[in-house]
Amino acid sequence: MFTAAHAQQALALRANEMEITREGVIDLLVKVKGTTFAHLVHCTDVTLAAASRNAGEEFVKLSSVSVQLFNNIVDFRNVYTAAVKRSAERLGQTSQEKIDEFESQSNWFEHDAECYSLVHHKEHTDQHYLYFIANSGESLYYDAKRGREVTKQELCAHLTPSGVRALTKPNIVENKATGVVHDVTVRVVKLENVLGIRAMGYELDVLPVKRKRKA
Repeated sequence: MFTAAHAQQALALRANEMEITREGVIDLLVKVKGTTFAHLVHCTDVTLAAASRNAGEEFVKLSSVSVQLFNNIVDFRNVYTAAVKRSAERLGQTSQEKIDEFESQSNWFEHDAECYSLVHHKEHTDQHYLYFIANSGESLYYDAKRGREVTKQELCAHLTPSGVRALTKPNIVENKATGVVHDVTVRVVKLENVLGIRAMGYELDVLPVKRKRKA
């Protein structure tokens, strides 16, 4: 279980300006054929409402997540589309016709030619992110200004209405455009916010930035 001390350590690691590199992720996942299950730790800034941002408030989210990472997708199918269709069929709340017709919409990012779980901004190709499907995990919200853990309810007071909805939405969602009901959670996190990846029997950490065999 995360504590405020873990959040402080994560902020210190992130502040050292060292990060997991694109090349490190490619090396870690080079032998993956399709999908692999992995464990990921990341620390991201919470987007705040203007009033809280202008008041100098700062909150971060520290997450430890079981995820699916991808590489060497032979038929280059859309991983998200396939996952949503499987989920919708399992949940049984969507007609088969809608499921068959479902296609994911275009995004602001593109997948890296050398590793499917690496993506980059279409307009800023030097900005690299880790793309994954989250299965389960835990998160801690931390008030960096006051040095303490906060609840979701406390954090909501500093968010925009859309931010509150995103924070409190259920795991099962309905795609508004297609009516497909599913529970697939895709995340795209900047590499600079990723603190550690464990996959394929290896660990990739921010400090030191190297690959090491697990004991």
